[in-house]
Amino acid sequence: MEDEMIEGDYEYQTGFQIMNCIKNKGLSYEEVQMLLSMIFRIFL
Repeated sequence: MEDEMIEGDYEYQTGFQIMNCIKNKGLSYEEVQMLLSMIFRIFL
């Protein structure tokens, strides 16, 4: 993800990236029941 995306509305941009990934794979969000992130960080 580009720095500009992270510095802005991070949660919105993450969702936007997920929807683009689904679209690029030729799927519909209705077909995808769950997504797992390769990298998950807990922010305290």
